[in-house]
Amino acid sequence: MAICGVVNSTLYPDILIPLSKARMVSPIGQAFSDTADGYIRGEGGGVIVLKTLKDARADGNKIWATIATGCNQDGRTMTPITAPSIQMQTELLQKVYEKNNVSPDLVQYIEAHAAGVAGIVKVLLMMKHGKTVRSLHFWRPKPKIDFPKYNMAVSIAVEDWPTLNDGTRMSCVNSFGFGGTNSHAIIKQFPVEDVQETDDDTKDKYIVFLSALDNGGLTNSLQHFINCLKDTYVDSSKSIAYTSSCRREPFKYRLAFVCESKEDLRQKAEVQLKTIESVRPAGLNPPNVVFVFCGTT
Repeated sequence: MAICGVVNSTLYPDILIPLSKARMVSPIGQAFSDTADGYIRGEGGGVIVLKTLKDARADGNKIWATIATGCNQDGRTMTPITAPSIQMQTELLQKVYEKNNVSPDLVQYIEAHAAGVAGIVKVLLMMKHGKTVRSLHFWRPKPKIDFPKYNMAVSIAVEDWPTLNDGTRMSCVNSFGFGGTNSHAIIKQFPVEDVQETDDDTKDKYIVFLSALDNGGLTNSLQHFINCLKDTYVDSSKSIAYTSSCRREPFKYRLAFVCESKEDLRQKAEVQLKTIESVRPAGLNPPNVVFVFCGTT
């Protein structure tokens, strides 16, 4: 298993000053438009958990998608170093699709040059909801890009994302660094029927836990939990109970529900929300931290 995460925060102007002097940063933040005039820096963070498909199935994990990736570097071949190499980017794409025996014709959505993990998370969420979202700040297509020739179009509104013949969706994510590092990922949605359970599978009862650091946090968590239960994509009561009890760290302010179905759980949670101010913290002392490993050698 590998946990891959990244955070980008622009806390100081140091990086933006030379980029602005080089006229690389767009002052208007538009991409693909006829008025596009530079690249855009963003802030955010994301984490994804990677496992082999075999291990994920054996461990009973929720599988969002399968992923195939490739990477190369062309900074040494181009002058200046910020200039992209069409040859190296083309070779990368050909290698990734040929190696994984995937036809590029099956790719329905291209996340073009998004920031790595952010692009993957965006694609996974769109696959989950079956929708593609608008490309922000896009108005008129750039004339130098012949979109009709390549049968492509920039997403200008939230639209339904149709499935392939096997009931899944396929996308790709690009991340081309201006230092010459090119990476490409093929994202294939995992079949929902292979991983999703329903409450009709069993009539057993399950215990679902919620906890927070304080009463306000518990209130917010419970309200968010109720909203999630209204989503048809939420897993069965069994999966919710397992995640809440075995995959979450318990805090001092706690709630527990015994339920037979998601609807039963939602109703009990809504009743509890009305009296949540009466919840008192568990009488437990926090553990004493005796050593912190900072990660350096």
